[in-house]
Amino acid sequence: MLDVPPQAFDIIYGVMLHGEGAAWVDGLQLEPVGTDVPSTQMVNPYTECYAGRLSEDEVLKAAAKARPN
Repeated sequence: MLDVPPQAFDIIYGVMLHGEGAAWVDGLQLEPVGTDVPSTQMVNPYTECYAGRLSEDEVLKAAAKARPN
């Protein structure tokens, strides 16, 4: 569960696979839930940048760190 900022106009999602293997996705659904459902508290550096909590340089550093070698 992820919180979507009220000013969001798109939701982009996908699958990342690091290393050898394969990934399949079937029947994926995005559904709104009530505020009674707790968030998983995952932090997206791009969202944090748009909210003014991270600088653009910090976002680029986080993205570089997340990339596989």
